[in-house]
Amino acid sequence: MTLTGEVRHVEEEHSHLGAVYMHGVAFGELPIEVSDAIELHCTSHSMPAWRGKYRQSIDILTRAGEIMRNLRGQRRRLAGLPARIVSGVGLNALPGTLILEDISGNGARLVGASPIPPGTRISFEVPGAQVSGAGVVRHVQMLSTSSAALFSMGVELGGQHVA
Repeated sequence: MTLTGEVRHVEEEHSHLGAVYMHGVAFGELPIEVSDAIELHCTSHSMPAWRGKYRQSIDILTRAGEIMRNLRGQRRRLAGLPARIVSGVGLNALPGTLILEDISGNGARLVGASPIPPGTRISFEVPGAQVSGAGVVRHVQMLSTSSAALFSMGVELGGQHVA
């Protein structure tokens, strides 16, 4: 289904990866099921991202446990930017646009509509930003919502990247 709307506001936010823009769109009359689907999609995708950016305080023992379990050994930087796979050994059909959720010196997390099998060598880039990476997919986790299933892929980086 194709919808049209009117852009009501645009906010520019500067991040460590460059400028990111948030848009507010007003739609005209929509059937109730379409309106509900849009609200459900936005709620299920925006709240986890917001919680990741603005985290609640946790006790020091929980935080220490998280640091010990962080196999990357480095701080992960939230990105939330569209990325595309530019090459992949063993991929028959390259997936479309993915989201680069976070990146560190040793790894990255990509989220997309179709999984990339563990052990697959890939390289990716963020169009319009000096961010790219190359490495091996190490794990895949399905993120299921009531409206869609997405896949989170952990990539062990072994190529050049800028974060």
